[in-house]
Amino acid sequence: MNLRIGIIVILLTLPTIVMGQQSALQKYEPLAIGIPGVTDTRSDRPTLVQYLNALFSLLIAIAAVLAVIRIVAAGFQYMTTDAWGSKEEAVSTIRAVVIGLIVLILSTVILKTLNPDLLNLDILQFRDT
Repeated sequence: MNLRIGIIVILLTLPTIVMGQQSALQKYEPLAIGIPGVTDTRSDRPTLVQYLNALFSLLIAIAAVLAVIRIVAAGFQYMTTDAWGSKEEAVSTIRAVVIGLIVLILSTVILKTLNPDLLNLDILQFRDT
């Protein structure tokens, strides 16, 4: 019994020890390097346009995560109910969420395919053509 506990403890702590040794050999880099897509490399202060672009990307990611959570909840409803009406409701919810995810993904892909600048919410800067 003690041998099994010892093996389990070794197996659980070994990855931590190995990863700790590997990170000790690398040069330290602080985490405060800025928000990806927001921090401008030319200046220290991000602009409103960069914040809007980062917010747009964040909202798309949040919508995708919420859709997956809704699919899981509807799947749980489908598995746990015995009533036929509730099963149909769960299936229609899953179908609607999948269609919404497809629309979300396709709209981003189509806009990036047509012109990548369409997803750049550059509303405050005007360019001469």
